[in-house]
Amino acid sequence: MDSLNRGGELKPAALDDPGPASGVAKVREHPRSRRHLILLAVLPFFILIPATAFADVVLLKNGDRVSGKILKMESEQLEIDTAFAGKIRIGWGDIQSVRSDRPLALTFFASSSIPDGVGLRDGDRVIVTELDAEGPIRLSDVKAINVSDLYHRGNINLGGNVVSGNSNTQALNAAASYTLRQDRHRLQLDGKMNRGEANGELTAQNGAASGRYDYLLTRQMFLSGGQLLEHDRFQNLAVRSTATAALGYDFYDRQTRSLSVGAGPSLVYENFTTSPDTVVPSAMWFVRWYQEFRGGDVTLFHHHQGFRDLARDGGFRLNADQGIRVKVYGDLALNFEYDLRFNTKPAPGRKTVDTTAIFGLSYAFGD
Repeated sequence: MDSLNRGGELKPAALDDPGPASGVAKVREHPRSRRHLILLAVLPFFILIPATAFADVVLLKNGDRVSGKILKMESEQLEIDTAFAGKIRIGWGDIQSVRSDRPLALTFFASSSIPDGVGLRDGDRVIVTELDAEGPIRLSDVKAINVSDLYHRGNINLGGNVVSGNSNTQALNAAASYTLRQDRHRLQLDGKMNRGEANGELTAQNGAASGRYDYLLTRQMFLSGGQLLEHDRFQNLAVRSTATAALGYDFYDRQTRSLSVGAGPSLVYENFTTSPDTVVPSAMWFVRWYQEFRGGDVTLFHHHQGFRDLARDGGFRLNADQGIRVKVYGDLALNFEYDLRFNTKPAPGRKTVDTTAIFGLSYAFGD
């Protein structure tokens, strides 16, 4: 049978010449038919590939492999959705490498060093598809995967005592602290109050409340603005209001440990019941530190804030809280705290140092 060639002309069908021993003519195989046969042969393999080759793969240090869809990693636990067991969690310390067919958004601890030229940068996060214990990014530096950089934590402390008999005394100490952070924004709130009575007479009544907002310029350096309010009846202090601004630095900021320092100018308004109101510029600095030990069973902490007045005889003030918390059950801990308040320019007739020893319970909450 004749066929059309590319030019539109009739072309006789190509027949192989019959050999001398054969009387049957052979038709030459068309190249396009051969390609169709190859495609039909490999098509089933392409259908199976999405279920296997494109799954995320987690290689464990013991050599096991887990395939599925990586969901997130936080609190040292990698969550992966598998076909054989649904959602499972794997300890981050047991993982050798991770490979994903989708981008993974990594969040790092504040003290980590991110190598240049690795992945795509998204603010403080890095976007990659592979991680390996022997790669440029250390697995121990990764704080979270596919998790918004939002966390909060805090403590509520309560202590006191009641004595009756030859003497009747009551004391109550209450305090709370809260930290909220998302991306480059961090908010810290603190408050405390002390009240004491002896034989029906008031012996102590003071309190303080503060708020501080930090904007992180980098992963460790931040700008800070805050407000501190103080009251002490027995220091004749009706109110002291201090507005602050500072440049700060996070040496590290993790769930198990944190250290921040900062310094800057402040403006202090004081209202004593025995003297005229004053407004004084001042230099300010602060330190906030805590460290967990024994897997979080023991926590040491120290917070202090100091002020040096730039007028009015250069007065100096220091507020310092330090102590230890020992976990007893769940998020409940025993709290031993020693608070110091020092003022070189107290109201006339008042002492420069006030101290408070606190024994009570502490409840921790947050991420």
